[in-house]
Amino acid sequence: IASGMVIRIQAPVLYDLGLAELRPEIQNVLLRIGEMLRLLPNEVVVQGHTDNKPLTGQGRYPSNWELSYQRAVNVVRFLITETRTNPTRLAAEGYGEYRPLAPNTSEEGRDKNRRVELHILNTGEEDGGLEDIAAVFKLYSVRGARESGNPIIKSTRIRRRRSEN
Repeated sequence: IASGMVIRIQAPVLYDLGLAELRPEIQNVLLRIGEMLRLLPNEVVVQGHTDNKPLTGQGRYPSNWELSYQRAVNVVRFLITETRTNPTRLAAEGYGEYRPLAPNTSEEGRDKNRRVELHILNTGEEDGGLEDIAAVFKLYSVRGARESGNPIIKSTRIRRRRSEN
């Protein structure tokens, strides 16, 4: 995927462990994200991810793969029904435990891997439409950072040269 921007939301905020239903406390955040997405022309792919802990088999989902996909579908459904985001611009994908951010050897690592990512795809323009994304983020007072901690959008200042007398 040629992402222009990725919005990553950790699963403990979105869902209860082993479930795909959105928690009520995340809905305001998703409403705000949906409002921002409606202002952009970009397509968005919502990806669900899990840790590598096997499900107990007593739930609705036979595997982490199905759970991760249903979590992504539920975010897409929420964006369509609650924020009226254009459904032709949205897609859902589930990756289960197969694209971890961290090793699944500790609870901290597993927490990082349980997530949903909203990939705002490049628009095909030279800059991928990042200026439009930056303008919408600024409008909503959203500050983002790269994983390194550096800002996503660097401020540019026009420096005027002093005229020489």
